Parts: sequence; structure tokens; C-alpha cells
Amino acid sequence: VGNPHIQGDPRNMQRAGAQLTKRLIALDPGGEATYSENFKSFAGELKTLIAELQQQAAPLKGRRIAVQHEHSVYVLNWLGIVAAATVEPEPGVPPGPDHLAEVIQAVPANQIKFVIYAGYEDPSPSKFVAEKSGIALVKVPVTVGGSEGATDIFTFYRDTVERLLDGLSGNARS
Repeated sequence: VGNPHIQGDPRNMQRAGAQLTKRLIALDPGGEATYSENFKSFAGELKTLIAELQQQAAPLKGRRIAVQHEHSVYVLNWLGIVAAATVEPEPGVPPGPDHLAEVIQAVPANQIKFVIYAGYEDPSPSKFVAEKSGIALVKVPVTVGGSEGATDIFTFYRDTVERLLDGLSGNARS
């Protein structure tokens, strides 16, 4: 059992790729040159993308948002975004009216800019918070295939950052 959300931080994918490459070489020493070259290419492309996206996402650093569930902790930590409120008090447990009221009150008190939910989640509670608070509701892919724009690991990161920046600008994304 592992953490299904580590891919949110591309630096974790560099580390995972390095370990996977080592393991593949151990299992198939004859493929070492291919595995090493493929990893070198992947890591180089990812390093370039990380630098580009960190610069693009700079306006998000230190911003406070609400999250439906703590599925995006790695991407938030990577980009320096603060999860100031959580819509679901327990993973997979719909929030009750009292908790929703607390989250809605937290929006102005904590200067929360927008609320995010994962593509696989029912957005209803987060939509309610967004509507009552007057903030944007943003779907984030969480993984490859989690949105129309997240077709591979590289577009996953691009789409995630674009969606978060849209939320910061007050633009909803579904």
C-alpha cells in the first residue's frame, strides 16, 4: 500500500523514476543503456517543466484555498499553496450543514481565494461553498486522466497549474 497522491509533486516523479530505473536494470541488466537513457530524457524534460511551472505558478505561493479533500497535499506543498479549510471533515464523508457553515465562514476570515475538488469527486459540497462564498470552484485532475487536459504526466502538471491560476483569477474550472 502506497500513497496514491505523491504524483502531485513532480520532484517525487523524478525520485520514483530513478528508483524504477535502478530496479529495471537489476531485473534486466542487458537493458541498462536503454533504461538509463530513457530516464535521463524523462528527468531532463521534467526538470525543465518544473522550472517553467514554478515560475508560472509564483502568484499562487502563500495563497489560501479550500479543498474538498486532502488529495492535493503534494501539489499544494510544491507550489506553496495553503489549504486553509477542508470541505470534507473526514475522507469520503459528506460534510454536514454545521461543517459547511464553518467552511463558508472561514472563506473571508482566512482570505480563501477558491475551492478545489478532484475530478473523481462529487463537487456538490464544494460547489455549495463556492456559491455561498462568492469564490471560484476549480476541478483539479489529481492524476493523469483526471481532466481532459491531463493526458500524460507533463500535461497533468501543466493543466493543474493552469487550473489553479484560473481559480486565483476568480475563474471557475470544471
